[in-house]
Amino acid sequence: MNKFTKYDTLMNTGLWKSMVFEMVICMVAPYPFLHDKLYVEYVEAYDTKITYQINDLMLFVMFSRIYLPVRFSFYLSNFMNPRT
Repeated sequence: MNKFTKYDTLMNTGLWKSMVFEMVICMVAPYPFLHDKLYVEYVEAYDTKITYQINDLMLFVMFSRIYLPVRFSFYLSNFMNPRT
C-alpha cells in the first residue's frame, strides 16, 4: 500500500487514471432505452446474418466487473497487509 501525505491529491499521485478506467467499466450495463436496439452482422462464409441485442452485448462486457469483489477480498486478507 502506498503512503500519502496531506499534500497528495488525486491528480498529482496519478490515481485519477485508474479511477476513470474503473468508472468507465462500471458504466457499462444494460439500459432500458436500448431494449429494442440490435446489432446485425453479415457472415460471408456462411451467407447468413447474425443478430445480437445491444443489451446482451453490454451484459457480456459487464462481467468484467468481477474484479471488484476479488480486489475487495484481497484487501481484507493477509495478502495485502503491510507485513507481507
